[in-house]
Amino acid sequence: MDEVLAVGDTEFQKKCLGKMGEVAKGGRTVLFVSHNMAAIQLLCNQGVLLESGCTVGIQPVENAVSQYLRSRTSGDLPYWSDSSLEKLGITRVLLTDEFGHKVQVALCGHTLDVKLDFKVRKTDKELSFAVVVYDNLGAPVCACQSNISSNPSTPLDTIGCAICMIPRLPLSPGLYYLDVSLDASGQRLDFIERAIQFQVEGGDFFETGRLPNRRWGALVLDHKWHVYYGIVPINL
Repeated sequence: MDEVLAVGDTEFQKKCLGKMGEVAKGGRTVLFVSHNMAAIQLLCNQGVLLESGCTVGIQPVENAVSQYLRSRTSGDLPYWSDSSLEKLGITRVLLTDEFGHKVQVALCGHTLDVKLDFKVRKTDKELSFAVVVYDNLGAPVCACQSNISSNPSTPLDTIGCAICMIPRLPLSPGLYYLDVSLDASGQRLDFIERAIQFQVEGGDFFETGRLPNRRWGALVLDHKWHVYYGIVPINL
């Protein structure tokens, strides 16, 4: 079924997913084997994770998806400065999911946290952080800047951790990487190009099991449609 959904057009996929949903709601058990995380979350309430042909866990589907994505994390370490004890600036860059687990594979529509460990001088003031997301071709997709979304931070210690929390990751499936920077006292203290690379898998962003085609852009914009027929409401 997974291969059928992969090659079918949008209308065919919709009919297949709808039919499987009807069967499941009718009280029958449907065993759906797939790498399509959006379809799994839409259709299933329990997940069975397989590894080398063996069952490694039966749990609520959200937990099963999270464990599956963690199992796909490569052995590459996050960015970590070789001289982190002496270096001023960003000493580590780490990605975590909504459960606080380190990941290099994120899910569209799910929480992704970017954690920046840092070290500054006692005299530094007004810290501000930035994370810029690029696609696999090097085109900028979006930026998260602490001095825009919140007020500059006055350091209470020379070491700390800044966390950029993205509650619903709005990125289409694909490969991305991050540039990160730290400013202190109005001056650039550190900049790390391509600090970390990560993969985004399709998630159930709209709770329909479908996502826009990647060729229309890397961002998945949260939106709703209202369609009216006949007499249009006066307040429109």
